Amino acid sequence: GGDRVLLLYASQTGQAEAIARRIQGMSLGHNLKPDLRCVSSFDDSFKDLQTETCIVVIVSTTDDGLVPEKARRFLRSLRKAPDLFLSGLRYAILGLGDTNYSNFCNGSRILEARFEALGAERFYETGCADDAVGLELVVEPWIEGLWQALRDCLGSVMAVTGKSQHIVPPLGAPAVEGLTKCCLPSSVELTLPQLKEPTVMVEFTKEPPVEHAWQGGSSLPFQDSDVVEATLISARMLTSSDAVRETWELTFQLPSEAKIDFKPGDSFGFLCPNRNSDVQELMAQIGCTGSTCSISLSPGKPSKGFEHLPKNLCDLKWVLKTCCDLRGVPKKVFLRVLADHASDEKDRRRLLELSSREGAKDYANFVLESRTSLFSILTAFPSCKPSVAVLLEHLPRLMPRYYSVCNWEPTQGQGSHNFKIIYKMCPFSTPKGTKEQGLCTGWLTSLAEDVTNSKSLVKEMENLRLAQSEQRKCVVPVYLRRNVSFRFPELLDFPIIMIGPGSGVAPFLSYLQWRREAMRAPRPERHDGETWLFTGCRHRRLDFLYEAELELLVRDGTLSNLVVAFSRDPEFKETKEDPLTTLMSEHSCDLQGSEKCALEMVSSGAEQAKLDIDCSLRSAIGDSKPNVWLHAGRYVQDCLRTCSSDVARLLRKQGAVVYVCGDARGMATGVRDALVDILVREGDAASVADALTSLKAMQKEGRYLQDVWT
Repeated sequence: GGDRVLLLYASQTGQAEAIARRIQGMSLGHNLKPDLRCVSSFDDSFKDLQTETCIVVIVSTTDDGLVPEKARRFLRSLRKAPDLFLSGLRYAILGLGDTNYSNFCNGSRILEARFEALGAERFYETGCADDAVGLELVVEPWIEGLWQALRDCLGSVMAVTGKSQHIVPPLGAPAVEGLTKCCLPSSVELTLPQLKEPTVMVEFTKEPPVEHAWQGGSSLPFQDSDVVEATLISARMLTSSDAVRETWELTFQLPSEAKIDFKPGDSFGFLCPNRNSDVQELMAQIGCTGSTCSISLSPGKPSKGFEHLPKNLCDLKWVLKTCCDLRGVPKKVFLRVLADHASDEKDRRRLLELSSREGAKDYANFVLESRTSLFSILTAFPSCKPSVAVLLEHLPRLMPRYYSVCNWEPTQGQGSHNFKIIYKMCPFSTPKGTKEQGLCTGWLTSLAEDVTNSKSLVKEMENLRLAQSEQRKCVVPVYLRRNVSFRFPELLDFPIIMIGPGSGVAPFLSYLQWRREAMRAPRPERHDGETWLFTGCRHRRLDFLYEAELELLVRDGTLSNLVVAFSRDPEFKETKEDPLTTLMSEHSCDLQGSEKCALEMVSSGAEQAKLDIDCSLRSAIGDSKPNVWLHAGRYVQDCLRTCSSDVARLLRKQGAVVYVCGDARGMATGVRDALVDILVREGDAASVADALTSLKAMQKEGRYLQDVWT
């Protein structure tokens, strides 16, 4: 009929699906008949898609710029479809992405290009929401404008029901400083998010709670094994005690019955609980004194999105501790609901402002950019006392935290074995002016201190290990996450460029340990490709992770070249000169004959001389260690430029695979820019645009892989 609309979603972590379900609920208030489906539900014939006239698609983008895994069969089938296959279909697309990654919202662009090629017509401007600054900055206005576009598309008059409920009468109230200050004139009417009927119901009881599995036993994102209890058997601090940020290495033992085999590049998901103090503070803020409760869903309401909540009798503190993300930034619709639970009119008005279309700028400034949590909201608006059911309805699911494996053991598949992770402590400032640790890193560090059985010694000693008999047994729930998009080649003849500063070195350590064992195995023909590792830290003495291990890997031939950046080390002078020129100038006293002549040519600007510098020069630069370059630049991207001729040679002649692991905000973008510069400088690309095209081609070929995070 003329009121039917097909809602499709292609979700990687659940955000696209959540937005699609929200649009589904709002559609009912606009007299629409929405049909919600995942794109994976279509068969290859697409017969049912051909009968549709109007569709809305919400699609996310993976880290490597592709559509989500569940959408790839859908996309392959579209590519096989004949011309004008979708003529007569009108569509709208909302893309979700992150500008910290190189292919922002590319998933939506891929789908849109295919729709247009098949004759479909776009009826509403495509939205591109950026998770780096907050999806809601684009999602909210895009949804608000969708309804008029749908009315025009369907050619029917869709009544906007309940409009009076979305217009708030002006409130004359004095302004309050900070987050609570009303910034809009009292005469402004507010356009608010539409609310749906509540789904979650909570009833308190005096009966004893029933023990439940983690998050009701629901499936977890990227879960490639059962959840098992891993035993923390050792912990050591890798950085010096006076380093700016501590970095820890933890070793866990998997149970023998688990039979979990991991590969380099894989990670483990840690089921990290909220802090007891956070749970107690939240319950105190809302005035909740209950303990055992029964959680249920309203009859006839979809259970999708609430699978993580245990049903029947349970301990409320346990639910808040293990199921709900208490530290996330509240969405606008959550603030809209909180306003209805504020007894003070000033509090209510300001919460409505922050959730309104007119208050979008304030929401961005005071909530999104400030990373304001529910705790801060309830503190700023003390009259707001939401019910437990409201919290469980709107608090997002507590998600696992993932850490790359940084070791490899040849005994895998032969009973119990160990895995290691490393992580960096990143304290953040709270609205109260105090410093707090991240939820999972703080939790892991407290466990590490428990295992070593002496917090004072952990703080004072750089490497403390206790015999297992002296340790208190500490187990954590974990599961395997296979990283199929960051897989290392099993053949040794592939040249590899690895880029991972700080804790980003973890998967490369795992791979190099595997590679060492593989190189020792007898082979009929031996032709090993070059392996380059670009890594870095602030200060060589304070936080150069695994320096001895990496140098040993170079000495035994597993790693061909190690190139290191030090960004804050006073022993290495700062300069604005070309990094290669500076590097060689610092070591010119070590050079003889032709090498010194080559240095003079580089210093005078002869670019071709860079190609004439051989391994003897690298040895001299490397602090008398073969193929180890120390301080080849301030950051890893500078190191790449220093070694531009070698990088270009590996990419051009040998088809090297590039792996990037670490921070997405600055490092990964800087590495991409450096690779672009290298391709242009070394004559492999005529322009920046050509270089970017080459990098995109490498991504499609699986030769430019990233495992980055924000």
